[in-house]
Amino acid sequence: MISAKLILLTGILMLLAFYLIKVRSKILDRIFFIGLLLMGMVLVLYPDITSKLAKFIGIGRGADLIFYLAILFFLFCFLLSYGKIKELEKNMTEFIRNDAIDNASENL
Repeated sequence: MISAKLILLTGILMLLAFYLIKVRSKILDRIFFIGLLLMGMVLVLYPDITSKLAKFIGIGRGADLIFYLAILFFLFCFLLSYGKIKELEKNMTEFIRNDAIDNASENL
């Protein structure tokens, strides 16, 4: 059991290091991500917390709680990505429109 905890904690720390080195984002994104990783580390070290929390909420097992939270997290990430794609499409359309207007006035 200890080796699984060590592997999971190592993976979480590597993910944190990769995020801090490679991914550039707003400070709130970093705080959220670091908090999420710290929560993951706590849940790896003390897995009975999820079971107690699940029973308190009314869910049968801690693993089910983690699964439900993961689904919500991935849906949230999907919506954030979708919003960013729509924003990029809007910016690209505006840029292309402005460029076309500038080039049209030069060709006349």
